[in-house]
Amino acid sequence: MFSRIFRGQKGAFLVLTAILVPVIFLFTCLAADLGKGWAYQSKLQNGTDAAVLAGAYVYKVNQDQGNTRTRMEEYMNSNMGRDGYKIDRIRYRYKEGDPTKGTLISLYDSAEVPTNFIRIIGRDSMHVSVVSTAKVTPDEKGSSGIFDYAIYGGHKGKPHNMAWDNSYPWDQNALYFNHPYLHIKGKVHADGPIYLTNNVINGRRAFMVDPGNFTTSIANDRDLWSNFSDNYWDHVNETEGQGLYTHDDWIRSPYSWAQGQYTWRHYMRLGFDDGTAAGRDVVASENYVAQSGARDISLSPSNSNTSGIYSLVEKYRNSSDESVYVRTDGHYSDTNRGGDGFNDYREYKVIIVDGDIAINPNNYQSQSDSDYMIIISLHGNVTIAPSGDKPLRALVYAPQGDVTLYAGAGLVGSIVAQSVQAQSDVTWKDFGFSGGSGSSGSSGAEGGVTLYKDDDSSYTDA
Repeated sequence: MFSRIFRGQKGAFLVLTAILVPVIFLFTCLAADLGKGWAYQSKLQNGTDAAVLAGAYVYKVNQDQGNTRTRMEEYMNSNMGRDGYKIDRIRYRYKEGDPTKGTLISLYDSAEVPTNFIRIIGRDSMHVSVVSTAKVTPDEKGSSGIFDYAIYGGHKGKPHNMAWDNSYPWDQNALYFNHPYLHIKGKVHADGPIYLTNNVINGRRAFMVDPGNFTTSIANDRDLWSNFSDNYWDHVNETEGQGLYTHDDWIRSPYSWAQGQYTWRHYMRLGFDDGTAAGRDVVASENYVAQSGARDISLSPSNSNTSGIYSLVEKYRNSSDESVYVRTDGHYSDTNRGGDGFNDYREYKVIIVDGDIAINPNNYQSQSDSDYMIIISLHGNVTIAPSGDKPLRALVYAPQGDVTLYAGAGLVGSIVAQSVQAQSDVTWKDFGFSGGSGSSGSSGAEGGVTLYKDDDSSYTDA
């Protein structure tokens, strides 16, 4: 009897084995492919972590999203190879909506991992995805005072009329632009009128500033823009492109032959760089900060905007440092004083004089990317003839005079004067100079870059 029972169980085991072997084999294959997928996902996560950190360090330096993506791609290619993964999205979020308070950068990557076994059920690949987030904390430093601006024009007044010979008193404007095409990168402020030779040339805006980086103490376009044309048909026909005549003024004609008639007044104005060739009109009323929002650029130890500059002048006044050139009688705030100037071929790191200053490429030919000049004319004007291929790196200050930047490779730094005429690009940089009240030369707490959680409600999408 027992032999019959045993023979019956043996048959059942054979049947059970026949059923379980394929199932076990299937689960083994599934485990192998899942293990392969998990291993690749882990590799992808590590590569994404490294890439988002590398990109975040680039972003911390210049907030350039294009350069940030390029660096991420370089790291992903280095860690993962050029094939087998895809960057799905790069997401930017700002602390309380303000990029100056901090930024989260999230990199979303995915891949299709080929399968070896489970393709027998129609799955040729396994989808894996990862996300890694880096937090960029900005440096905390004291205000650089008046050098917070790429260009600051302190001249106050209203636009002047053309002279009898069609000349124009450019220094009766806070800002004067007459050499297209220019792009000012950094904050720009005008206490008085601005003259531009043209608005758009060949469909391209002649003079650009970055969005949100322009302010003025002038409340209306009529008093801000010195140059204009009265042209009814250009406004009606939109000859230079859609939207460029939107902010024209409808005025009573000033011409004797058109008494009682009205026409459109088209102002030659700056444009915000919105990614299009023509940009977006800068409108006075939309960027008006009133005099209370303007800065006092006069040199004084009691002026919170320039007290750091005053301390620097005092520091170098009797300096024996050969890299410093100083010629001043110490009457910093006197007006219409003049005095000794600077017109030399030698290189100095600091130039402080009472009179006019002329800068040419010889004065900074050995300047490296870590160097910069401080150029201060206490009572005079500054003219800069930049090299054609190397921008001057400098902080330029002429509180009672004018600064002219001629055509060339431009300037990296800051220009502050009564009137500024720019014929080449200006890119803002304060070089860590603390020029405001309480300046001690300290740059404050240093920010950083670190991996961070993906979910933080205090950060909002850009």
